[in-house]
Amino acid sequence: METPPKSPYSPEELEYFRQIILEKMRQVQADIQYLEEQIRDNLENRNGEGRLAPSMEEITGNPDSDLEQAYLLHDREVKFLRYLERALLRIQEGTYGVCRQCGRPIPKERLEIVPHTTICIECKRKQG
Repeated sequence: METPPKSPYSPEELEYFRQIILEKMRQVQADIQYLEEQIRDNLENRNGEGRLAPSMEEITGNPDSDLEQAYLLHDREVKFLRYLERALLRIQEGTYGVCRQCGRPIPKERLEIVPHTTICIECKRKQG
């Protein structure tokens, strides 16, 4: 089994990235909580026939698409949270910041913007 390349970043730099990731995780968790409340509220406002009360329809427009949109956004945020969790594991394992395709270091500037990335910008461009 091949050993993954070690991170090109110092422990101090890894801690810096860890803090960026933790802050993003806090934001995403707050977004997930908000979306769950919106979904719950939307479902609670449905009457026994599975339709929204008329006043809610007037407020939200198309109620089914609002609920569907909330579910889609929720799923996307949960997926993003998993990516951030995996980035924290890579920091812990000492493999953070290495492109999984070419093995070169991912530039600090890219990791600051997309801290969960596993691919350098050059390899990402090649993907299309």
